[in-house]
Amino acid sequence: MGKYAIINGTNVVNLIVAESKEIAEQLTGLVAVEVLEDDSDAEPGGTYENGIFIWGPAPFPSWTWNQTTRDYDPPTPCPSSTETAFEWNEEKLEWEPHPFP
Repeated sequence: MGKYAIINGTNVVNLIVAESKEIAEQLTGLVAVEVLEDDSDAEPGGTYENGIFIWGPAPFPSWTWNQTTRDYDPPTPCPSSTETAFEWNEEKLEWEPHPFP
């Protein structure tokens, strides 16, 4: 028995346990992808793109999925400061400073 993510387009719509990929696809009428033990992002509501499970939407369209950290990365890293907070500006594709109150 194996665990399979049921995929509709790129959307993970369900997880099922079946004897084989073929049986999972026959039962659902959709594409089935085997879920391995380290595929913790294989959850309904996530996506499956280019052989990778991705959980949840990106916070901004320009951010990309990092398979190593299993999180989204901005195009440029956020600056660090103890005196200023930063907010992402998607239109300008940059971090904008916001002083602490």
